[in-house]
Amino acid sequence: MTLLFIASALAAETNPDLAVVAFEARVAALEEAVHQHNHEHAGVFEWQGMFQLQAGAYTWSFRKLEGAYGAHDTSMNVVLAADDGDNDESDELTSAVDMCLPSSKQPWREGDPPMTADARCYSVIFEESQDATVLRFEIAAAGAYLLFTEHLPSEFAAETGLADAAGDSVAPGETRLLTEKLTPSSGNLEAGEHEKAQDLLDLLGVALGAGGVLLGALALGVACVGCALGRKGAPRMQAATQMSAVGSVGLPPGGV
Repeated sequence: MTLLFIASALAAETNPDLAVVAFEARVAALEEAVHQHNHEHAGVFEWQGMFQLQAGAYTWSFRKLEGAYGAHDTSMNVVLAADDGDNDESDELTSAVDMCLPSSKQPWREGDPPMTADARCYSVIFEESQDATVLRFEIAAAGAYLLFTEHLPSEFAAETGLADAAGDSVAPGETRLLTEKLTPSSGNLEAGEHEKAQDLLDLLGVALGAGGVLLGALALGVACVGCALGRKGAPRMQAATQMSAVGSVGLPPGGV
C-alpha cells in the first residue's frame, strides 16, 4: 500500500490533471488499511452471556437486517460451555477461544442436531435464503452455562434471552462485551493497542485530506513507524506528536 501512495504522489506532481484520481486512490487505500487493521485485530468473540438453564431444548433466532445478516456475515462462531464456577473470566474466555482454531470448528446449519455444551466450537452457517436462522441448543442437565458468540446479538435483531420449549424467554443473568480480548493467533492483546493504531490511522486521514500528495505519502510512512512503536509498548504520545508535526508543516488551505 505504501508503494501505491508514493506512485500516486509522483504522478500527481508531474501531471496536475491526475491529482483528483491520485487523491481518490489514496482515500481508497486508506479505507482498505483501516478495514484490514480492524479485521486482523477483531476478537474471536464479541459477546458472552451467563445463563441458568434447566434441562431441555432452547432456540435463538438471528435475523436479517436490511436484507443481510449482520455486516453481510455468512457464518458465526458459537460456543456453549458449562460453567462450573472454578475458573475466572479470563480462563473461561481462553478455553472458548482455544476451541475455535480453524481445524477444530464444526459447521452447523439449521436442521442439524442441536448444539451442546461438549467443548466444541460451532461455525453457524446463516441461511441466506431465509430472513432468519434459528439456532438450537440441547441442555443435558440443569446448571450454569456460558454462551459465546462471535458477533453481537443486536446486530441480528436477536433477543438477548433464549426461548425454551414452551416459548418463554430465559434471560442471561449477566452479559459481557468481549471485543479486543483474545484471538487464537495473537493471544492477549495489549490494552489500548487497537485504539493507538486507530488514532494513527485517523491522523493519517486528516493529513491526506488537508495536505499535498507528497505530504500524504510522508504521513503514511510516519504512521507505519508509529504503529510499530505502539505494538512494542512505546508511548502513544510520541507517535501522535510525530504525526502532528508532519501534518502542521506546509499545509495549503483548501486541500487537494
